[in-house]
Amino acid sequence: MRLNEIVTRYLEANGISKKYFSECIGCDLAVTYKWLNGEIKTLPADKLKKIHSFLNGEYYKSIESVMED
Repeated sequence: MRLNEIVTRYLEANGISKKYFSECIGCDLAVTYKWLNGEIKTLPADKLKKIHSFLNGEYYKSIESVMED
């Protein structure tokens, strides 16, 4: 399974929008959609690092941090 397929499943399973994901990794929404659909095969290394961080929960906000905002 390719990384874009894993991310798509992860987003769907957790009810996370592609727009939010795109904002977290700092990627243009159109590029994100194309990558998730397999139209773009690779992304720059910095984006891949951010994707791995996203999947590891580094962009997760606790209820405490949400309430502080």
